[in-house]
Amino acid sequence: MSDLRVDRTGLRRPALWVLAMETTSQNYDLVLHIGRHKTGTTATQRALTNSEAELERCGFYYPKPPTHYFAHHELAAPLSRRAAGTVIPIESILDSRSVLTPIVSSEDFQNCNPRLVKDWLGNRKVLVVVYLREQYEYARSAFCQAVQAQSIHKSFDEYCTEFQPDYGRFVSLWMERFGESNVRVRVYDPDVLVGRSIVTDFASVLSPRLQLANQGRANPSIGGVLLAFKLLVNRLPIEPDVLLKLSYDVLADVSRMRSEYSTKPTLAFENVLRYQARFSESNSKALAYAENASYFPATDRGLADEPLVFDVEQFAQVWLDIVENGGELLLELVCEHEERWESHHDEKSVLLSAARVAGLSETVT
Repeated sequence: MSDLRVDRTGLRRPALWVLAMETTSQNYDLVLHIGRHKTGTTATQRALTNSEAELERCGFYYPKPPTHYFAHHELAAPLSRRAAGTVIPIESILDSRSVLTPIVSSEDFQNCNPRLVKDWLGNRKVLVVVYLREQYEYARSAFCQAVQAQSIHKSFDEYCTEFQPDYGRFVSLWMERFGESNVRVRVYDPDVLVGRSIVTDFASVLSPRLQLANQGRANPSIGGVLLAFKLLVNRLPIEPDVLLKLSYDVLADVSRMRSEYSTKPTLAFENVLRYQARFSESNSKALAYAENASYFPATDRGLADEPLVFDVEQFAQVWLDIVENGGELLLELVCEHEERWESHHDEKSVLLSAARVAGLSETVT
């Protein structure tokens, strides 16, 4: 860590970080927004996509992604530690005639090797922007997203055992390649975001004059009984791609219908404390560079002594809401598999029983 220096708020910060705060984003050749996941990236990317004139007014532009509607995921994927593919030259999306500063955004860059990203960007002077979310809150949101988008059917406790984001190491690797003064670290929490909004906060990083179009919650995740429902569906031997196609958008729409469909999972209070304690040392290293907070704000969100339990009647309401939102094919596919399951087991299928309670048995059979 570099020498400490007092910043404008009176806090002692790394000297190079304080210097970075005195440097405007327009002094860079490119702004690279790397997430992380579950820090309002979709809302930010949609705001950037829909704010062309405002970005230009403040000296920026948001290049059109190769195929994705609003994010540059295709650029990050070949540079990821987890994926392979043909690297897309950064020049292919940039306007060489523009004097404006381009902004590239994808949370998938968090999975990339910073060395490969640095080489890919060449000699450009790059400002890297990253948001960090307190790990327990991050895990709660990431688990909901994983269950919705994938076929995992493990418990939240099991998920937390494997979910171990090391922010200290993460920030260090990016700073090693791009320089301390060129990596802007910010805490993702409404209590410390400018205007309590990720879109407003990200705009403030780029320019104090920039006002991006904030369209609210852009990527709702399932929760509560809807999450429990999808966990049951995920245990069925359905092709992941088929299940994703039939369920993802439908469940996203259903999640907006009732507040109980977006309640995030919890751990017992003592397990939350143990989980958070794992990251204490790593977080202190990473947050020494954070601009808007030197710690994760204390929270009592997501603390519970008992897990939530759901019954057949609640699952029946889920089926009704799914059908109302055009999910008949999902109903048919799930119940087809569940009928086979019932015929080989003494137990009744909860999902099939719920469909019958909902009065959908004729649709099923």
